[in-house]
Amino acid sequence: MRTSGNQTVYPKKSRRSLVQLIQKIQTDILILEKQVDNQDCKNMILCLLKDTTIDIRKCLFTTYRGRKGDMEAMDTCTIDSGNLRALTSDMCLDVCLFKNHSIEYDDPFSTA
Repeated sequence: MRTSGNQTVYPKKSRRSLVQLIQKIQTDILILEKQVDNQDCKNMILCLLKDTTIDIRKCLFTTYRGRKGDMEAMDTCTIDSGNLRALTSDMCLDVCLFKNHSIEYDDPFSTA
């Protein structure tokens, strides 16, 4: 029992033992750690995808500009960079995408 101002507060009687409460806290901590790990991995995926996506989009728009006959000096480098990003694998990114089930295509890894 504790007194706060003019009110008396009585503790809630728990039917759980102290050991059960500690086990519940440990379980809650493990759940929160998994959620943080998942969020960290998602943030890493977004960071890895950002540069790749920007290069590919730049390549697309630069190619369009080239088709209109408005090519600039650096456009071939931009197109090459975008094509390289689109066609080159990134093992770290692939692992994260598979781990988070963002990609579920396993044919490249089959042993046929």
